[in-house]
Amino acid sequence: MGDVARECTNVRPDGSFTLKVGAEGRVLLGSAGSAGRYDVSVRFVVKDGERVVLSRVQRQSVQVPAGTAQGSFTMVEQGIQVPPGLKDIEIEVGFGAGGQPARRRTARR
Repeated sequence: MGDVARECTNVRPDGSFTLKVGAEGRVLLGSAGSAGRYDVSVRFVVKDGERVVLSRVQRQSVQVPAGTAQGSFTMVEQGIQVPPGLKDIEIEVGFGAGGQPARRRTARR
């Protein structure tokens, strides 16, 4: 997992807002790997303390061209509605359907 970025928009008087989270990363081949198409699953989680506000998984195919050992991907999760009353949310972005996130970001309005 490489860079992770977030953008907060449409902040309303009640404190709710819309969140967009983007992540970029690479698929790296090991010594037995070969060129081809590989599926990547990335989980986006928004938390308020220990409470999960939202959890979404995006799946994307990544092409590793012949003669190279890596392929890149970019994913953007849009339209995340954050309810009012949350001030310090935590955004977790990681591979797969579970496990520890690869990157964390704390969003403060």
